[in-house]
Amino acid sequence: MTKIPRGVADQDRQVAVVHDQRGSLIALDLASGTVRWRGGVNLRPCSIVGDAVVAARVNAQNELTIVTTRLNDGREEWSTPPIALPGWVRPTLDDRPEFELRAETHGQQVALHWIARARYRGGAAPSQQVLARHAEDAAGVVRLNLADRTVRSTAEPPGEPAEPLAPRAQLGAKPDVVDRTELGGLALELVLHRRAQADAVSLRAVDPGNEAFRWEVTLDDAIERRVPKLRP
Repeated sequence: MTKIPRGVADQDRQVAVVHDQRGSLIALDLASGTVRWRGGVNLRPCSIVGDAVVAARVNAQNELTIVTTRLNDGREEWSTPPIALPGWVRPTLDDRPEFELRAETHGQQVALHWIARARYRGGAAPSQQVLARHAEDAAGVVRLNLADRTVRSTAEPPGEPAEPLAPRAQLGAKPDVVDRTELGGLALELVLHRRAQADAVSLRAVDPGNEAFRWEVTLDDAIERRVPKLRP
């Protein structure tokens, strides 16, 4: 299982599961880009384990719900009770400076490691005292046993620094590519298409050697550009 832009991929089974802007899961054939199924909402795919997709539901301010769906058709099979996080934490569909999530999978055991950060967001340049007062870090792990459907959530040891996870791969000179992962004989690129009224996002596959086009699938067809509010 490999983490790719917006999701995960299983190269042996030639399948990837990604999400759109609503958190709907999209299962793709890696060889052709064919969409096998779509389904769900507010879901972030984290791992593929056997015939199951493990995803995190992120529709609440300070909690996670872990969901498993069937790999062949996307039907939801099981979900955990809501897992409480610190009150200031807001999980996100994608890794951001304020929240990151990664999965470690060993057989039927899945560990979801999360890191959250809160920082000062005021307008004026803050002092060091203000920065320190508004800085919060937290980390933890949710451990799943898919064999008996048990879950255990623990915080990381106090004092352990909440450092950023592994950096993204270098994107090269393509101005429209915002994320990229190489997976064997395939490079998967998250592409932002600028349009007059609304932008679009797609997942594109190319040959990593000569950059030859393989396939492309639209994930978000119309992302409205928000005009910033003017200050009074």
